[in-house]
Amino acid sequence: MEDKFRKSMVQNAQLDNEKSALTYQVELLKDKIEDIEENMAQLQREHKDKCREYENLKRISAQLKLDLEYCKAQLLERNELIKVCNDKTFVLI
Repeated sequence: MEDKFRKSMVQNAQLDNEKSALTYQVELLKDKIEDIEENMAQLQREHKDKCREYENLKRISAQLKLDLEYCKAQLLERNELIKVCNDKTFVLI
C-alpha cells in the first residue's frame, strides 16, 4: 500500500511538472501571438499610409502629365506662330 502511495505521489508530481511546463509554453505562445498581432496592426497602418501616399502620387502624376501635354501643345503653337511670322517677314522683304 505504501508503495502504491509513493508511485501515486511520484506520478502526481510528474503530472504537475508537465502541467507547469505546458502552462509556461501556453504563456509563451500567447506572448508570441500578441507580438504578431501588434506587428500585423503596425504593418496594416503602414500599408494604409503607403496606399494613401500612392494614390496621392498617382493623382499628382496624372496632373503633371496633363500639364506636360498642355505645355507641349503651347510650344507647338508657338513654333507654328514663329514659322508663320518668319515666312511673312521673308515675303515682305
